[in-house]
Amino acid sequence: IFIILRRDLYFEKFFDDLPPLPMSSEPLILATTVYFLGSALNALRLAKERKFWKHQVWVIRHIASGLWVAVQRVLLILVFSAIHPQPVPRHVQRMSFAQSGCLAMLISFMCGEYAILTLKTKEEMSTKQKL
Repeated sequence: IFIILRRDLYFEKFFDDLPPLPMSSEPLILATTVYFLGSALNALRLAKERKFWKHQVWVIRHIASGLWVAVQRVLLILVFSAIHPQPVPRHVQRMSFAQSGCLAMLISFMCGEYAILTLKTKEEMSTKQKL
């Protein structure tokens, strides 16, 4: 991320021949980066405090906050390439990249929270069986 910031490698820069978008991706990238780093630091802190259940929850959130990039690539290849006939105009490429990124974040974060909910349910069932 720091390389992206330092070298000004936002995806919009790869489409500088097109009119600028109404808003930049920079705030979203920065917020995602802060969350990614914060979730890792929080997971580490909880592990040091030996709060392993909470640690596990934050590890899942950390992983989910990083997997969105891979999900975005899958969406681009499987979904957006199937929707748009070839050759894809540059303005459509740019919007597809942005939309698939936002959708991938949503999918990744929701899957992470679903995994946490599933673990919590299993943990509660295990605790009830012990009683």
